[in-house]
Amino acid sequence: MRVAIQGTYGSFSEAAARRRWPELVTLPCREARDVVAAVREGRAEAGCLPIENSLIGSVTTTYDLLEEAFGDGTLRLTHEILYPVHHTLMSVPGAALDGIKRVLSHPVALGQCRIWLERNLPDVELVSAWDTAGSAEIVAKEGNPAFAAIAARHAADSHGLGVLADRIEDDPTNQTRFLTFTRADAAELPTGAAGAIRYKTSVIVLIDHRPGMLAL
Repeated sequence: MRVAIQGTYGSFSEAAARRRWPELVTLPCREARDVVAAVREGRAEAGCLPIENSLIGSVTTTYDLLEEAFGDGTLRLTHEILYPVHHTLMSVPGAALDGIKRVLSHPVALGQCRIWLERNLPDVELVSAWDTAGSAEIVAKEGNPAFAAIAARHAADSHGLGVLADRIEDDPTNQTRFLTFTRADAAELPTGAAGAIRYKTSVIVLIDHRPGMLAL
């Protein structure tokens, strides 16, 4: 089955989706809105998006899409996946930690590794990228041993990079909650390898945009 994800090959979204469907075919998308569109248009049988992180809280780009994506009943939520987030520093084969001058990653990942970076690479240039695995892809294409990326460990394998340091996140309990969804008229998908089903209800509430409404 084909599953649309935000990010490219080796991203945390892909890893989370594979926890549910190990044999999936990935459809990489740049933005959360593109993931929703891919499922709506039938280019993917399911989508997987991050909704909340234990350190930074809500993923606002996904929350902003909930009413638009699910309000008309075309799509339905199917599963929730909790995935541990461990960050790895990677570069081209042969690169050395003391030779790194620039580190690329998603700004959230850079923030989650701030203490490690300050201690081990205090003088490097930190560059924001659109995706953690996307930063690994950039480093692989550049081929410069002075460039490194912070991404999931499996992104190194996906893009032919070597590991310079593993589990560099400042909080080892870091995890992200992902939601998977399909078209409402789709047949039931295989449950995959995530174990017994536990049901949870999600409710979208729309209120007027004026003072005092949240107190009702």
